[in-house]
Amino acid sequence: QSWPTKTISVVHGFEAGAGTDMISRLLAGHLAKALDQAVIVVPKPGAGATIGAEFVANAPADGHTFLVALSSHAIAGAMRTSLRYRPVEDFEWITMVHEFPLLLGVRTDSPITDLPGAVAAVKARPESVSYGSAGVGTVSHLIGELLSRSNGAPLLHVPFKSDATAMIALLAGDIDMVVLSPNTALPQIKEGKVRILAVTTAKRWSHLPAVPTVAETGLAAMDVSSYFTLAAPAGTPRPVLERVNQEVQNALRLPDVRTRIEQIGSEVVLDRSFDAVRERVASDLVRWQQVVKEAGIVRQ
Repeated sequence: QSWPTKTISVVHGFEAGAGTDMISRLLAGHLAKALDQAVIVVPKPGAGATIGAEFVANAPADGHTFLVALSSHAIAGAMRTSLRYRPVEDFEWITMVHEFPLLLGVRTDSPITDLPGAVAAVKARPESVSYGSAGVGTVSHLIGELLSRSNGAPLLHVPFKSDATAMIALLAGDIDMVVLSPNTALPQIKEGKVRILAVTTAKRWSHLPAVPTVAETGLAAMDVSSYFTLAAPAGTPRPVLERVNQEVQNALRLPDVRTRIEQIGSEVVLDRSFDAVRERVASDLVRWQQVVKEAGIVRQ
C-alpha cells in the first residue's frame, strides 16, 4: 500500500489526560485498527493550543500528521497577533467529530431566576452582574461579551484560569453567573448546586431538554458551540483525507464511542462535508474577530 507507510501522529494542543486527549486516543485506536498502522496521540499544550496547530501546519502533507482542532482554534486566530500560520488556509478540514453548547449557569440559591432578569438588572445598573470565564479570550469570555453587546447590557467579566476554578468561585458566591462547558457543569447540576438559565446554541441541549436557548428567553439570538474537528496540513492528498474521514465516521457510529462522547455532555456529529467544516471554522474566525474588536479586548 502507498499510504500509510509509517506511524501516524494525531496532534492536539491540550494536556495529556484531559477530555480532548481522551477522545483523541479513542479515535486513534479505531484508526490504527482500520488502517493497520500505529497511530499515536501527541499532546503539544500551551499558547492557547497554537503550538500544536503550528506544528501540524508545518508538517509534511503526506498523510501521517493530523490536528485535533477545537473551537478555540478560530478564537486563537482572532486573539493572537503573532501566529505563524493561517488558521483556515494552512489546513485541510476533514471532519467534525462532536459538538456541545456552552451553559449559562447560576447557583441554585441565586436571586437571578432567568437570563432576561439578569440582563434587565445590568441595564438598570451596568456591571452589577458578574460572570466568570475560563480566561481572557476563551470562548466563555467571548460568549459573555456577545451577550453583553447584543443586548446592550454590560456584564462584569471575571476571568479565571479554567472552567473548574470559575465554578469554585460561583459556588463560593464570588461571582453571580458563569459560562461553562457541560463536562464541568454536569456533576454540579446533578448535585443540585447549579441551575442552568440557558444554552448558547440555536437548539436545546439533549441532556437538559427543559432548558431554553438564549433566543427562547426573549434575548438576542445566539448560536455558539464548542466543537472537535480533525484537520491535516494543507496539500494532504484528497484520497488520504477521504479515507480518514470514512474511518472516523465508522468509529462515530460505534456505540462505545458515541456513549463516551455523550458522557462528557457532547453530541456526535456525522457526515459533515469537508467544505462545511472549513466554512464553520472560517465563519467563527470572522465572528470572533468582530467581537474582539468591538469589545476592545486586547489581543495577545
